[in-house]
Amino acid sequence: VALGMMMLVPMLMALAQTATNKWERALHYFVLVGVAYRGLSTYSRGGFLAGGAVFVFTLWRSQHKVRTILSTAIVLTALFAVMPQKFWDRMQTITAEGDQRDASQQSRLYFWGLAEQMANDHPLTGVGPNGFRFAYPRYDTETGEAMRATHSSSFGTLADLG
Repeated sequence: VALGMMMLVPMLMALAQTATNKWERALHYFVLVGVAYRGLSTYSRGGFLAGGAVFVFTLWRSQHKVRTILSTAIVLTALFAVMPQKFWDRMQTITAEGDQRDASQQSRLYFWGLAEQMANDHPLTGVGPNGFRFAYPRYDTETGEAMRATHSSSFGTLADLG
């Protein structure tokens, strides 16, 4: 959800910049702020990083860099002011090492490793389209958990198609 919301931000910027009247432009910018807030409020570290990437590319492509920096700073100040400490605690774990990682990070790294192992075992065909979930029990030697998704389309495709 967070990544999808952050993907909408540049589209809403483009709509606002091409709007023909003030009200339409204001509406697009209003929705843009709401979409950015929704993306951040999911507490997704990936969404947070995607928001940073959107800013970098927006700044890079902008013809008015100072205005872009100032307007982004104003919006981010407003958005970040309403984010609770729990949000910031989670974002600080982005660079966590080893035993400092939370269960979400550890499980994703584990599932990505399983997907890589599946692709290595079946390099030409993978485990079949949508096969990760069926092959998972054969590869899960540590957790015994019910099957989960890879949480990565890249690793999912790698496991499924080799």
